[in-house]
Amino acid sequence: LVLRMFLLGVSRVRLGSLQLQHKAGQQNSI
Repeated sequence: LVLRMFLLGVSRVRLGSLQLQHKAGQQNSI
């Protein structure tokens, strides 16, 4: 259970960072 929660947390952080990079890319392209 602990390992699964840890993996879920890491995946969420990765998704969040990807979204932030995507938003930053859109702002830079404008």
